[in-house]
Amino acid sequence: MSDDHEDEQPKVPTSADAAASQKALNSINAHTNDDDASAKNNIDKDAVKAAISEKKKPAAAPTVAVKVDEKDVKILMSQFEFTKQKATDVLKHNKGELKTAATAVIRGEA
Repeated sequence: MSDDHEDEQPKVPTSADAAASQKALNSINAHTNDDDASAKNNIDKDAVKAAISEKKKPAAAPTVAVKVDEKDVKILMSQFEFTKQKATDVLKHNKGELKTAATAVIRGEA
């Protein structure tokens, strides 16, 4: 049995294709041969600063009014050495549920 695909040869590029490919490769190589210092200067510094400052912004506070139990606030304050405000915020962020709030603190999510 003869396989029909064995007779097929890869397409040989024409001289125009080869010239275009070589030109593209040369343009890539020209950029990679530059000094590392000049490549580092091509970074958009304003875009980097904006991205970093955006990353540092704290998560938005919950907008829904959540009632928290004062006992739960005191438990978080004593167990995790939180201020009253921090304990209240963690509870509000976790819909006032102590177990969920404590789990989030332990996992580092609060």
